[in-house]
Amino acid sequence: MWNYAPLFRSYSRLAVDSKPQVGEWAFYGKRHVGLVVEAGPDGRFQVIEASPVRGHVMLSDSQYMERVWGAPTCFGRLKRG
Repeated sequence: MWNYAPLFRSYSRLAVDSKPQVGEWAFYGKRHVGLVVEAGPDGRFQVIEASPVRGHVMLSDSQYMERVWGAPTCFGRLKRG
């Protein structure tokens, strides 16, 4: 089983954040990832995920994601330049 968050953190061209920003990947547990498509100032956000729980691609809010997958491990994106 892959653990995506440590792999992501160890790649020098990628930046890791503790707060979500639109366009970043949200990492959950050892192998679930969602793409942040909306992030509010209150820390709530929405992701697009391929949900193995529901069996299709869907838009999920941060409360649902935390309930199903736990708190996000980290957020990340490619560094510019």
